[in-house]
Amino acid sequence: MSSVYSHDLAPATSNDIGRPVSARTDSLPPTLIGHPLSQEKHLATDALQPSNIPVPVTGPKTHIVLEALAELLGTAFFVGFGTGANCQYVVADDGQFNTYSTVPIGWGVGLAIGNMFAARFSGGHLNPAVTTMLVVVGQVPAWKLPIYYVAQILGGLLGAAITYGVYYHDIFLFDPGHTIARTAGLFGTYPSMDTPAFSCWLAEFFPTCALIFAVLYVVTLSPRPAFPVVPLMLFIIILGIGCTFGSTTSFSMNPARDLGPRLLTYMAGYGREVWDYKNQYWIWGGQLGAISAAVFVGLSFHVFNFIEIHYLEDRRKISESVAA
Repeated sequence: MSSVYSHDLAPATSNDIGRPVSARTDSLPPTLIGHPLSQEKHLATDALQPSNIPVPVTGPKTHIVLEALAELLGTAFFVGFGTGANCQYVVADDGQFNTYSTVPIGWGVGLAIGNMFAARFSGGHLNPAVTTMLVVVGQVPAWKLPIYYVAQILGGLLGAAITYGVYYHDIFLFDPGHTIARTAGLFGTYPSMDTPAFSCWLAEFFPTCALIFAVLYVVTLSPRPAFPVVPLMLFIIILGIGCTFGSTTSFSMNPARDLGPRLLTYMAGYGREVWDYKNQYWIWGGQLGAISAAVFVGLSFHVFNFIEIHYLEDRRKISESVAA
């Protein structure tokens, strides 16, 4: 864990290597990959802004619009590729892609592409859980959370709608009645009715913790990583999680990835059951499973920071004084 003061997180520069990051009054709270808002003669960038790609120069009245639009379109790329992988695996009629390995690969590639698209403008969160964690640790102002949340859900809806448009004919042939049991799970997440509720929640909580911890680690890196690092890291993590914890709840780990496509299935005629399934799983599993992980990781960051600042630093000073 980096020695960064949790309440004073500030953009890191190459001069910060090897020392704690101190507060800067002339910089704004950064986002996951980069903050587009410029100040007079200085552009504020954060620890994850790709070091070889400049941030866009925007004014204070337009930057939040660009950020929200970037989150919407980036999430659409992510969900479009992921749900497309689901559909190709299940309803493709020739069996050429009838292998589960294409599913986590599709989701991983979609997340990497979406992050690359949105990184320069919004940070490329594409996930309300990521945004929530960054709010908890002080990297994103809290007022942005509902804006990002809505944009990400709308992006999930758009991505699922594109996939539905591409595979509508195959879906109709495979499941003419548009049932929850056969094809709703191509878009939203529907764990088996026999699976215990705690197992469903844990299958969302634990993988989301792994994903969010990795994001937090990169946030605290100094110097900032080069452009390909974050998308590649996200791809590998999603691939690994999909290959290990994918069968219970379809490894959502993202409230927008579940709610956006779920809205699409409701609009496409799957009925009220998309909301009522498994005692409103979409709330306690699809939403709260990932959000609880984000809060847990954010609070863990503060705990480790407190221990590092108040205990480990004192022990280091004592050891240095004894050695001297």
